[in-house]
Amino acid sequence: MNIKLFPWDHEDNKPFWVNPSNGFEWWIDRSLTDYCEKEDASSNKRPLKAVCFFVVEVDKDKRNPLTRVLVDLKSNRVLKSTKNFEEMAAYIDKLGIYLQFKNEEE
Repeated sequence: MNIKLFPWDHEDNKPFWVNPSNGFEWWIDRSLTDYCEKEDASSNKRPLKAVCFFVVEVDKDKRNPLTRVLVDLKSNRVLKSTKNFEEMAAYIDKLGIYLQFKNEEE
């Protein structure tokens, strides 16, 4: 059985961007990007507009994921960088709650 966990495991996928200076590939992490837009427990959509990427080092034909990077779509700023899936998901939850309360105050 051939398990395909990462976007580069699927032959029809291409990286979002390849850094010309170091060759690192940036692949969209669809599960965490979708999680940014998921409804919370109260059926409120998170006000977080972000995309999560895998940053991958390519060595010959082998890809080594270095980190996940969460990027704000409005400012293009890096919000968080970590290898850990659960840590990134917890950060997305925390940021979503913060933004929800901030928007309610305005």
